[in-house]
Amino acid sequence: MNKVLKTYEIFENLPFQSFYKDSVLLNDQTQIGELDLIFRINIPLRKFDFIDDFYTCNLSCYGLNNSSQVVIRFECDNMPAVDIKILKLKRDLELYDLNDFILLSKFFFYSVLVSNQQFTFEEECHLVSELVNIWESRNVFEYAHSSRVAFYSKRFAEAIGMSPSDQNEIYWAAFAHDLGKIFVPKKILNKSGELSQEEREQLKNHTYWIDCIFDAFDNFNALLPSIKHHHERWDGYGYPDHLSKEEIPLYSRIINIADSYDAMINFRVYKNALSSSQATKEIEKGAGNQFDPDLAKEFIKFQRRL
Repeated sequence: MNKVLKTYEIFENLPFQSFYKDSVLLNDQTQIGELDLIFRINIPLRKFDFIDDFYTCNLSCYGLNNSSQVVIRFECDNMPAVDIKILKLKRDLELYDLNDFILLSKFFFYSVLVSNQQFTFEEECHLVSELVNIWESRNVFEYAHSSRVAFYSKRFAEAIGMSPSDQNEIYWAAFAHDLGKIFVPKKILNKSGELSQEEREQLKNHTYWIDCIFDAFDNFNALLPSIKHHHERWDGYGYPDHLSKEEIPLYSRIINIADSYDAMINFRVYKNALSSSQATKEIEKGAGNQFDPDLAKEFIKFQRRL
């Protein structure tokens, strides 16, 4: 197949260079057929866990002698191939193990599936649930974090009088808020010690990778800004775009508070869990700096009623 599904703009800080094409050029002279096969995995996948509808899928890893580049090719029944070019092989590829590639192949599968079929918002939400399950299986310290943040966000939206439609949207935006971490090496996600500056920057990049994940989702794509900007700060010192105050989407401001609250009251390898009252005081301290001051005030009232 020669149909080009999507070619993404490449950020310098991305470890993956993504092409939704039938083939990829490493440079003007080298095609994938000239590369050495490093390994190939055959993985049966299905569209939804509750539908017994299996696809035959192959994940192949190709490399070039005396080169730091490698190509991951994902192929599935009756779908265009997906080629992922990974640069700096010695630095990046060694951070991933075989299970990482198997899980990433599932992500590629859902991406291609969405690009080739028309889904309703509800069906896209099912796919998002599958993707969240994949990423959380790679991060032992944040299992169920997405569900809890979604719960707090929706309940808080209800408490401040948002419509049922808005409550549903913010639930799914919050549920998907960390999906970009699916591209963060597991050794960084599960590191027991303090992250280096370079590792922290790689972790921050999960907000950029959200673009790649949801670009093909026709309906869920509308929530992309809310997901992408959940680490922006009221004072403008957040990331990725240093938005401030009302420039930050409302859903993002709510998710930021819910995300921070849940992170504070649950144990992480680098910190002990705070009590609810301690976390509430931290949110109060961050009002007007990290958090929308009005929303922070309302969230404190809301939390005390939980």
